[in-house]
Amino acid sequence: MTKKKPLKKCCICGKKAFSNKSQYCRTCSHFSYRITNEKFPPKIVNAIWDHVRKNGYRCSYTGMPLEMDDDTSPWYCSFDHWNPGDPRKVVITSALLNAMKTDLSVKEFWYYVLQLFDFRKKHKKIRKRRPVFWNRLVRRSRRKKQCPICGRPKLFHHEYCPRCAKFGHRMKAKFPQKTSKAIWDYVRENGYVCYYTGMRLGLKDPKSPWYLVFDHWRPGDPRKVVITSSLLNDMKSDMTEGEFWYFIGQLANFRRKGTKVRKIKLRYWSRPYRPQ
Repeated sequence: MTKKKPLKKCCICGKKAFSNKSQYCRTCSHFSYRITNEKFPPKIVNAIWDHVRKNGYRCSYTGMPLEMDDDTSPWYCSFDHWNPGDPRKVVITSALLNAMKTDLSVKEFWYYVLQLFDFRKKHKKIRKRRPVFWNRLVRRSRRKKQCPICGRPKLFHHEYCPRCAKFGHRMKAKFPQKTSKAIWDYVRENGYVCYYTGMRLGLKDPKSPWYLVFDHWRPGDPRKVVITSSLLNDMKSDMTEGEFWYFIGQLANFRRKGTKVRKIKLRYWSRPYRPQ
């Protein structure tokens, strides 16, 4: 009776290869297929493999172990450009962190994590910095007395001032009357400031990271919609407010103290990972 040859070891992680015809284990073979589909240049591919050989499948920013099988997990391994749109350096991170980092450089991302953490814990005012690579456009709908919302002069034959009229038009196309009324009540009381941070929001430049956008307080739940900045909306991603502040705290403590980032199950995260 002939003995079966022992399986070779994976050239990346050292585990058993899934067949003698392959140089990879199943995990590394699947990951290799994903890298090939991304069509990264050889220099980038080698750098990613070097990271995996040295650290395993861990986030390049936090060291968290990454999920390799379930592409709907917030911890699923994804590829991220170190600087947005710059092909010279690509790293691996979780789908969640990739979504939170949005169009920020690494330095800008950690700056805003710490700014948000200090706002939350110490009530410090958030100091805005214009992100170098932010160039996205938030689409707007195309559609002399005092404005009842902000007190500015009204448009002729219109209920609101020009600014509030445009804002009301954006809401009308998106939300039911009850939701719109709640947002108007908030604006009357607080002005056009972020619900989460109190930062003043922009209403003119849709490309600005501070441009006013609408955010579901709980992802996908139409019962409560709030206003925030385009930047914070991207960072909050598919998290509840509590989950968002939890991860801001975890990331801030990792950055300042080197403490381990503790994962929690995200209630509303169900997106399958899609390459950017």
